[in-house]
Amino acid sequence: MRKILLGFVLVAPTAFGGVKFYGDLNVNRPGCVGDKIHMDQYNYRLASTVKCELPIMNANQYNAVHIKRPGGGEQFGCWAKTLGGKALIIISDGTTETWDMLSFVEVDVDKTGNGKIIKSYFQRAGFAKCPTR
Repeated sequence: MRKILLGFVLVAPTAFGGVKFYGDLNVNRPGCVGDKIHMDQYNYRLASTVKCELPIMNANQYNAVHIKRPGGGEQFGCWAKTLGGKALIIISDGTTETWDMLSFVEVDVDKTGNGKIIKSYFQRAGFAKCPTR
C-alpha cells in the first residue's frame, strides 16, 4: 500500500495539467466563465479524468483529488459526485469530507497549469459580479 500511495503523491499534482478539473471557489475568486486562471490558485483540485489510485472499494468510480492545506501541507485522495449533488472526498489517511458541488468551478488547463473557467454556478445564479463577454 505504501508504494501505491507514494506513486500517487508523486504523480498527482503534475497529472492535473492538460485536463479539466473542479477548483474551489473563494471570496477573492468569484469564478466568472472565461476568467484566466492557474491551477495553483485553487486549494481543492478535483480531477475530471485522472483516476483514483487509492486501494479503496469501487476506486474505478472515483477520480483523483489534490488538496493544499493552509501552512503548506498537502493531501491526496479520491472523489466522486453523490446522487445529491455533493462531492464525497476520501483522503489518503481515510478521513472523508463532503462539499456541495456548487462550491466549485470547472476549469480547463493546459500542461503548464494555465487555463480558464468554463463553468460557474455562481455566475449563472447571479452571485458573481462578472463582466458581460
